[in-house]
Amino acid sequence: MANFVATTSSNGVKITDTKGLDKLLERYAIVGEDINAECNDGEFSIWGYDWLSVYPNIDGEINYDEDCLDEFLNELRAFIPAGERFVIQSIGATKCRYPLSAQAIIVTREKVEYWSMPDE
Repeated sequence: MANFVATTSSNGVKITDTKGLDKLLERYAIVGEDINAECNDGEFSIWGYDWLSVYPNIDGEINYDEDCLDEFLNELRAFIPAGERFVIQSIGATKCRYPLSAQAIIVTREKVEYWSMPDE
């Protein structure tokens, strides 16, 4: 069986409240083999070599049974300045084949939009 290999990357978006973002990141686990989520100099970004997955982190215990990407992104909206866009892109495949999965997520202060590669 072939392994699924993915890459995730985002732009950097300025954050309005870095302490609030830190609290948000404590409540959620952004996981993957090599996924990074950092806020440097007030700019937040996500990148790494895996598919983006987010789970609740309750007192250091990650609940892998409850995917909460939607909840995380909707809470993240509060920290994005009006008029700014946070764009996350992921693409993945098995072996050296054409991409099997691709997604783009656009987070603004007003909404979260999803795009996925069609099945056909």
